[in-house]
Amino acid sequence: MFLYVGEGDVIEFMGAADVVIGNAVYPFRLTDLATSKPTTCQTGKAKISLVDPVYTLLLKALLRRGADQGKHDLEDMEAVMAKTAVDTEYLASRLEEVGGTIRTADIWRRYGVTLK
Repeated sequence: MFLYVGEGDVIEFMGAADVVIGNAVYPFRLTDLATSKPTTCQTGKAKISLVDPVYTLLLKALLRRGADQGKHDLEDMEAVMAKTAVDTEYLASRLEEVGGTIRTADIWRRYGVTLK
């Protein structure tokens, strides 16, 4: 399960979801693979484990929402990739797990990400 801040600063929880685009369904889950590369952040006395940024990149590459939907998925991807090295082997494994390799191929090419 993970949480994020949604509309109106409401904290939302998600552990299993399907991303549905047209007739295609992409199972988006916190699988063992998805949680195998946590990043740990120290804030004061607390340690917080976060999923690898690939998790966010993959979701945004699938959805591709724009300003017309109040989102900026491609711009968000650019910002994340400017600050983070993408583990392409891990990304390829997650893409296979979600079934999103074909749908997102043009996005990775656009940003110069070569999958292993």
